[in-house]
Amino acid sequence: MFVIMISGCGGKDEMPVNCSVSGPAISVESTVAPTCSTPGTVTVAASGGTEPLTFSINGLDFHSSSEFAGLAPGTYTLTVMDANECTATTSVGLAVKNDLTLSFTASVAGCEGSEGSVELSATGGSGTYLYSIDGENFVESSVFSGLANGEYSVAVKDGFCEFHTKAIVPSGLSFDTAIAAIIKNKCAVDGCHVTGSQFPDMTSFKGIQDNAKQIGLRVGNRGMPPMQEGIAQLEEDEINKIVCWVTDGAPNN
Repeated sequence: MFVIMISGCGGKDEMPVNCSVSGPAISVESTVAPTCSTPGTVTVAASGGTEPLTFSINGLDFHSSSEFAGLAPGTYTLTVMDANECTATTSVGLAVKNDLTLSFTASVAGCEGSEGSVELSATGGSGTYLYSIDGENFVESSVFSGLANGEYSVAVKDGFCEFHTKAIVPSGLSFDTAIAAIIKNKCAVDGCHVTGSQFPDMTSFKGIQDNAKQIGLRVGNRGMPPMQEGIAQLEEDEINKIVCWVTDGAPNN
């Protein structure tokens, strides 16, 4: 006679892990911003979960280090995973830290001449500087001559970064000696650009300066003053003077 003994399971069923309760948490501990010549670094901190914890910057490759180096500018999603495969994520953005700057000095060009110049001076960055007067073509010299009155897109680069700004080569015209009389005699006259009449009011310097760009455009396009009988027209030289002064930034000089 044989007795067959059937025993139950000797172990206990494992309860599933609730990752929302016992899973890990992650936060950004520190960052080192990339520069134009060096990459950035992100270090994360994690807590909770079941050891060991591993980390990933792409959600696929996990390792034990919580520091990620060699990073380019951009936004990264960082993940921590524990022994139960519970995960948590956080995001961080890295922007380029650019300490390259540019200043300039400009000489007077004259209103209709080309005697102006710009000398550029760069600081920060690293390596050899190259300079540009148009923001596109770079040369070794920081001095640009033979320039007409106007605004120029100047720039510097050091092999890693670029810095762009605007430089104005002035005409050297004075409002008091070159512009005021033209405005008074040809623009701010009865029924035209005076208080209570046509906009803008040119009876005050503030009214002229606040609307200088519009005045310069309309004068340059021959739309101000209007071509009407009885209205004195601006001479070509007067038009050029107003446009040059506006290009200078409409200074109170």
